[in-house]
Amino acid sequence: MHSESTVQRALAVLIWCAPLACLAEQQRGSIVLYNNCRFPLYVEGVAGVTYLDTKLGPKDSLSDPFRLTVDGIGSSLKVSTRWRSPRVTQIEYSACFGNESSTSCHPLNKVYYDLSKINDPSNTEYGVRIEPSYAECATINCPANVFRCDSTYYQPNDNYATKACDVGTDLNVVFCPYAGS
Repeated sequence: MHSESTVQRALAVLIWCAPLACLAEQQRGSIVLYNNCRFPLYVEGVAGVTYLDTKLGPKDSLSDPFRLTVDGIGSSLKVSTRWRSPRVTQIEYSACFGNESSTSCHPLNKVYYDLSKINDPSNTEYGVRIEPSYAECATINCPANVFRCDSTYYQPNDNYATKACDVGTDLNVVFCPYAGS
């Protein structure tokens, strides 16, 4: 027979660990930004509210774990060459984690990602490559000075550019992927 304090302690551990069980059950990936450019980049992370505002120097990297999509609101990393510039390249995603996700997130255990050039269609300063760590997932590539890249949003109503992958993948995003332009 268990003593009352042992049962209470076990129950407390179970309640405390229950949210972490989802982590063990389903590996969660991250967005990993690499600045291969010769100049700094400025990154703003938004998931309903701004949660990140930082400078990414040349040859620096930044890892940001996927955030849960709640009520259809995904996350975006807005990148530019000037602090708080309206001209941004956006890496957008919605992450659906098993039973933690709202009903608007289907199928579960997927991350849906895209590259948006809606706010910076010129694409002259740097190229961007999004390469998932899982080889079976789609890579997005948009070299510098290319007027229109396939698999990239240029209009708010574009619906063709979103890719999907298992939520355990890392999305490796390289700026200036070709010879550190």
